[in-house]
Amino acid sequence: MKKVLLLLTLLAASSLSIAQSVPKIGAQIWIESGQTSEQIDGWFSILSEQKLPVARKFVMWNFIQKDLDTWDYTLYDQVFRSAENYDIKIQATLTAHHGPAFVAKDNWYREQGGSIPSTFSELEASKRYIQNIVTRYRSSPALENWWLMNEPGQNPVADEIAMKRFRDWLMEKYARIERLNEAWRSA
Repeated sequence: MKKVLLLLTLLAASSLSIAQSVPKIGAQIWIESGQTSEQIDGWFSILSEQKLPVARKFVMWNFIQKDLDTWDYTLYDQVFRSAENYDIKIQATLTAHHGPAFVAKDNWYREQGGSIPSTFSELEASKRYIQNIVTRYRSSPALENWWLMNEPGQNPVADEIAMKRFRDWLMEKYARIERLNEAWRSA
C-alpha cells in the first residue's frame, strides 16, 4: 500500500511540474492613439475565445505623457480593464528609451528602440515615466510581468552618462593615475 501511495504521489508531483512548465501562448496587442474601447475589448475577446491566456503590450510613453504634468492613461486603462474582464495576463513592455513627443520632434510616432537614455536629464525623465506606469498598473490582476525594454542593445557610445560612469569605475578600480597607467601600459 505504501508503494502505491508513493507512486501516486510521485505521478501527481511530476504531472504538476509538467503543467507548470508548459509555456503560455498568446499574442502581442498593438494599440495606437485613437483606437476605441470597443476595438481594444474585441481583441481581448478574441484572445479569450482562442484560449490564448497572455498578451504582450507596449506601454508607449509618447501616447501617455501629453506635456510636462499631463498624463493620459485612457488607452492603457482600457487595455488593463479588458484583460481583467477576459482573464488575460499582460506582459507590459516599458518604453523608457525615449521621451514623449512634446520633448523632441524625433519622438513623434516613435514607438520602439533599443538604446538607453544618454543624458542624466533623459534618465530622470525615464525614471518618472517608469514610476508613473508601474504605480498605476502594478496592482492590476491582469499584470503578469514587466519587460524593461524591447530588444535592448546599442553600440558603445561616449555619451554623458557612459563617460561619467566609466570615469567613476576607473577611479574606484585604480584609485590613482599611476596604477591605471601601469595596468594599461600607458602614460
